[in-house]
Amino acid sequence: MTGRWASHALALAAGLGAVCLCAGSAAADELSIALRNDSIAPVSVIQVSADYRTSWGGNRLNGAISPGQIGRVTITGVNGHCFFDIQVEDANGRQAQYWGRNLCVETVIEHR
Repeated sequence: MTGRWASHALALAAGLGAVCLCAGSAAADELSIALRNDSIAPVSVIQVSADYRTSWGGNRLNGAISPGQIGRVTITGVNGHCFFDIQVEDANGRQAQYWGRNLCVETVIEHR
C-alpha cells in the first residue's frame, strides 16, 4: 500500500508542478511597477522600453501622479525580459531617465 500511495502523491505533485509552471509563464508576460513621485511637480508621462529598444514608445500613465503619491504602470508582452529603461516627465517638462532597471526585482522606482 505504501508504494501505491507514493505513486499517487508523486502524480499529484507533478500535476501541481505543472499548474505552477503554467501560472509562472503567464505572469512572466507582464510586469507591474510603481513610481513614487518624490519630486515637487506632478508626473505626467511615464515611458518604458526594453533596454535593447531604440525608442521609448507611448505614455503608459493614465493620469498625473501628484508629488508624494505613487502611481502604478503595467507592462505587457515582456516575454520574460526583465531589463527596461524608464523615462519620466513632469508637468514642467523636466525629464529623467532610469536606465537598465531590473523590473523583475525592482518594483518601485523613486523619482526625485
